[in-house]
Amino acid sequence: CHAFNQQKQGDFMFHMRGSMGGTYFITDGDLQKFNLKTREMQNGAVYPRWHPSGDFVAFSSNKVVQQFHSIDEKKIEVSDLNSSLILYDVKKNEMMDIPVDKSKNYMDTYPEWSPDGKYLYFCRAEQIGGDYDYKDTKYNLFRAKFNPDKRTFGESEIIIDAEAEGKSVSFPRISPDGISLIFTYHNFGCFSIWHKEADLYAINLKDFKVSKLEVNSDFTESYHSWSGNGRWLVFSSKRGDGLTARPYIAFVDENGKASKPFVLPQKDPGFYKEFI
Repeated sequence: CHAFNQQKQGDFMFHMRGSMGGTYFITDGDLQKFNLKTREMQNGAVYPRWHPSGDFVAFSSNKVVQQFHSIDEKKIEVSDLNSSLILYDVKKNEMMDIPVDKSKNYMDTYPEWSPDGKYLYFCRAEQIGGDYDYKDTKYNLFRAKFNPDKRTFGESEIIIDAEAEGKSVSFPRISPDGISLIFTYHNFGCFSIWHKEADLYAINLKDFKVSKLEVNSDFTESYHSWSGNGRWLVFSSKRGDGLTARPYIAFVDENGKASKPFVLPQKDPGFYKEFI
C-alpha cells in the first residue's frame, strides 16, 4: 500500500514486506524507514491516507485473511477479522488511536480525508464473531469531525446505510473540490477487486444524493483515484477479459458526469493481450 502527500511526486510513503519490511517515507529524495506498529496495537498499519496539511497520515489497522473456494464461481475472498483506525503524527513521530469506536463493536477501515481536512470518512461493519459467514459482512460509510490542532475527533455519523440495501461500501475517494465522493458498491465485504458485481457510485456531498457512475461494465470496477484537478478518474476494471484488472481513465465534467472510459494507452497496441 502506498499514498502520496497531496499528490506530490517526491513526498509519499509505502509499505514493504519481507526481510526489509517496514513503512518507508520519502521526502525530496530522503528515505526513512519506520515501524508503525506499537506494542499496544493488535495489528499493523495498513491502508494510508494523508491529511491535507501533510502533518498526519490516517491508517486502518487490519487483520486480513484470504478464503480460497473450490466450487464457488468466485475463487477467492479477502476479509477482515478485525480492524480499527489509527493516526500517525508525522512531525512528532507519534502513533495514536482514532477513538471513533470506543466500545470496540465495529470494524473500521479505508480512511479518507475531506479536502479541507475537517472530516475523516471511513467504512464500518459490525465486528464479526468466531462463527461468521463472510457474505453477511457489509460495510456502511461513516464520517467524523477532526480538529488538527488538538488531534481530536467528534462522534461518528452515518453517510450511506448500504447494509439496509443489502450492499457494502469500500474505497471512498473524495474529489479535490470536495463535492463528489466516489465509492465501490458491491454485495458484501470490503475487498471488491474479486467481486464481479462491484460498480462505482458517486455521492454529492452537498445534498448527499447517490448516483451510479456512467463508467461501469458487467465486470469489476474498483481501485479508483482522482487527478489533481478533479477532472479525471482512473480506476481498475476487468472488462477486458473478465479476469485481469487494467487501468481505465474517464473524464469527469463540472457536473460530475463521466465520459466513456478508455484503457491506459500503451506504446504497443498488443500489450494487454500479451502481458500478465
